[in-house]
Amino acid sequence: MNNKIVFPEGKSINDFNTTQQTVLACLKTQLYGMAPIVPFVKGPPATGKTDMIKQIAMMFDWDYDEIILSRYSAVELQGLFVPNHGTKMLEHYPLKRITGGDSKKPKLLLFDEITNAEPDVHAAVQSAFQSRVIEGCKIGDNIMFVAAGNGSEDGCNSIDLSRAMLEGRLLTINHYPDSKEWINNFAIPNEINPYIVSYIEWQKESLYKFDASSMDDAQPTCRGWDKLNAGHKILMMEEPSTSYMRLIKNNKVADNMGSGSVGTAEYEKYKAFVSLADKLPSFASITSAPDGAKLPDGMGEQFGVIANITSELRYLYREGKTVEDYEVVNICKYLKRMPSEFIGMAVHAIAKVSDQVRDSASFTELITEYTGTPNKY
Repeated sequence: MNNKIVFPEGKSINDFNTTQQTVLACLKTQLYGMAPIVPFVKGPPATGKTDMIKQIAMMFDWDYDEIILSRYSAVELQGLFVPNHGTKMLEHYPLKRITGGDSKKPKLLLFDEITNAEPDVHAAVQSAFQSRVIEGCKIGDNIMFVAAGNGSEDGCNSIDLSRAMLEGRLLTINHYPDSKEWINNFAIPNEINPYIVSYIEWQKESLYKFDASSMDDAQPTCRGWDKLNAGHKILMMEEPSTSYMRLIKNNKVADNMGSGSVGTAEYEKYKAFVSLADKLPSFASITSAPDGAKLPDGMGEQFGVIANITSELRYLYREGKTVEDYEVVNICKYLKRMPSEFIGMAVHAIAKVSDQVRDSASFTELITEYTGTPNKY
């Protein structure tokens, strides 16, 4: 039984954030036939709760399904009673999405918006959690439950779950956005624009803000930055000859995307950051004259330079182009002129977006000189 969950080659528990690791520990109790613990991921809206849970299923190639409990009645969850005209009896047809049907493949089933569901729905769900039975039908051993929802304080018309549910099989995992985890586990793997990544690294509190008194139609959230990235990516695809700097500066549609995704106030700050980066050394100027390229002044400019380097490296990778050896050498030369704290931030960001640079002799030499140990990236 203890070999049911095996990480794919090259993957480990460290590929998950803290919330996901806690969810996985709970799921093991269900899959291994122990006293089941059902993880309840609770947190503010648009923080990526659903995406985090879905990522677990993808990692292990499990089936995945989600039921939005706010859209269901208890009767619908428990299945339908349909008349059999031959026997003249009512026959129960359970919801196979919950019981598992004939499939034996592990399946992760998310009960989402649990704090927006009706009390009688909670009773039906609690029966599934507690007894692994729903309306008399046994739930398959391959089914793993997880729940998610907002708190009553999050302004989403949510309610607090009853003590009976919270003290039953549920284990509450309070999830709040963490900029480092978001960048490493979501932004970089999903190719979020390097300027957004560098901005959030610089202004960590800008990843998620909630102000009930704000007049903005949108506020910065994990989902909002993802939407902004997708919107700007579409505009860049439609105008491939336009630089990202020019898009941010002159495109009114890009402005609408920004205001609608993260709010006008936050987007203006982001635009200012990108404009700042436009005045700093570019990838071309750094790789052509590393000894003469201007050094950034202050934390904001440092993150702007990182964005300029990583943005071009991401572009070269996406286009299937290689980074020339002299470019790698000169990037490292330029970085050596920086304060040590900047070198640490820069090598971490570069290693995440370019395997070619990360594995080069020059980069390894820089890491060894900076940390005293060989390339740890």
